[in-house]
Amino acid sequence: MKAVRNYFSVERAKLREMNFTEKRQYIWEYYKLQMFVTLFGLLIIGSFINSVFINPPKDDYLHIAWMAFPLHFERLNIMRDNLDVILVDPSRTEIAVRCYSLTGDFQIDQAVITQLHARLMIGEIDAGIITREQMLEMAEAGMIRPMDGVLYDLNRLFPYLDAEERLEIITYDFLDEGYVTNIVGINLANSNIINEMDVRGEYLYFVIMINSATNYRTAKALGLLLNEQWEG
Repeated sequence: MKAVRNYFSVERAKLREMNFTEKRQYIWEYYKLQMFVTLFGLLIIGSFINSVFINPPKDDYLHIAWMAFPLHFERLNIMRDNLDVILVDPSRTEIAVRCYSLTGDFQIDQAVITQLHARLMIGEIDAGIITREQMLEMAEAGMIRPMDGVLYDLNRLFPYLDAEERLEIITYDFLDEGYVTNIVGINLANSNIINEMDVRGEYLYFVIMINSATNYRTAKALGLLLNEQWEG
């Protein structure tokens, strides 16, 4: 402590003998690193306070992974905006519709695959929109699960919806352990929301990700994608 006091005493003595310009140049020359470190630390602390206490990020009410083919985020936002009506508290939650499609670029695709699998492992992604070919591959890999639970809630929430002809029942070798037959997807042909995105829905299927635990929320979104109205 004594050494520190002596150091500051010497520095104050130096500064007293300088004019304003000399003081500015001296402080910048010898203390700019400390100034940058202090400023960076204050920015980190300020960002933490803002994100945690002042403007915390919204939680995902529902996370839908678009995997069929690359699509610009502006068109994905059309789906998000149409599904916002199912939110219980829009000030704290949001619908996430994010693209996880492969691009053909090795480095980008590696990052996409890593992000997708990491989020699947922790159950962060609830549903996906994929092609029929992808549906078979993902069912065999154990990435998607049967739709029974979501269909139960869908029928309860939208009792007049007739989606039977849309159901995709396939037989597949589940994780090489044997063949099973399940309803694993529902076709999105003639979906008004998909049409608004300028995409052909007859080639798209809505599926449930393996670790999803949001049947009720997912059923609400699926009903809207199948042209039903949400009354709240």
